[in-house]
Amino acid sequence: MISFIVIGKNISNTINRCIDSIIKTVLKNNINYYEIIYIDSNSSDDSIKKAILYENIKIYKIIKNPNAAIARNLGFDKSNGNVLFFIDGDMEIIPETLKELYSPENGLKYPFISGDWIDFKYSKNEIIKKEKYYDLNSDEYQYTTGGLFLINRNLWIKIGGMRSIFRRSQDLDLGLRLSAIGFPLLRIKTPLSIHHTVDYNNNKRYLKDLFSGNFLYQGLLYKNNLFNKKIYKEYICKEISFFILIVISVYYLFSFNLHLFMFYFLSLIFKLIYKKITLKNSSEFFIKFIIHDLNLLLSISFFWPMSASKIYFEKIK
Repeated sequence: MISFIVIGKNISNTINRCIDSIIKTVLKNNINYYEIIYIDSNSSDDSIKKAILYENIKIYKIIKNPNAAIARNLGFDKSNGNVLFFIDGDMEIIPETLKELYSPENGLKYPFISGDWIDFKYSKNEIIKKEKYYDLNSDEYQYTTGGLFLINRNLWIKIGGMRSIFRRSQDLDLGLRLSAIGFPLLRIKTPLSIHHTVDYNNNKRYLKDLFSGNFLYQGLLYKNNLFNKKIYKEYICKEISFFILIVISVYYLFSFNLHLFMFYFLSLIFKLIYKKITLKNSSEFFIKFIIHDLNLLLSISFFWPMSASKIYFEKIK
């Protein structure tokens, strides 16, 4: 049996696409034993009203301190399948791809598996860009995951599900922990879903994440996986400017030489070149890189949020 577990908050514009795609996927792949579970993170729109119209769907609403980790853990608790298919509510499954990952007769091809996805990026309710998120040339094993994956029930139990302490980066933490016990994510190159979203560098989205404290969870991710060697292979090159900032700051305490910080700014320029940032956007990203490094420093030094001891929810259907 396969459990399709959808999580979402204020996804009125996409919830029908998501659930419809699950139903199409079930029919396309001749799946007779399945269940659909929707976990709502206290939406203020009509997401639940739209979901409740479907037959044979379980719906639960988290009513206090929701986050994606708590939602997925609750979805697992309410599921019965030996295979769990987690999907964010702003995604829709591409039915034909599932046969490359799962069959009703043989189960999952690999215990922790996903595919690429196609981002449909919107601005003012209009699609401005379509592109593959990973754009892989071949299947590959990865140490982190995203909001779309399939996992065997026993493996989810073995790892203890997601850490509720993470309001953000909970999927990355799960992937790193599974990699550490020998189960990195197998990501196939074929797109498994369409993701309806806004540009990840959208300034409105960026500022919302910044002032809500979401960026602090990257540092928490590093702290909680400090002795996981997989994290160094995945992130050490990406965070080179941060490491240089730390080294220079330590030297500054002894020398009080501000010229040392020129090396930090040079590392930021290198980052711009490495990421192929255009000259037009270079000043914007230069500032964002500095904010990122300062958030890391703040998070690693002072950010210790509490795990949720209890999930407050109600059954809707």
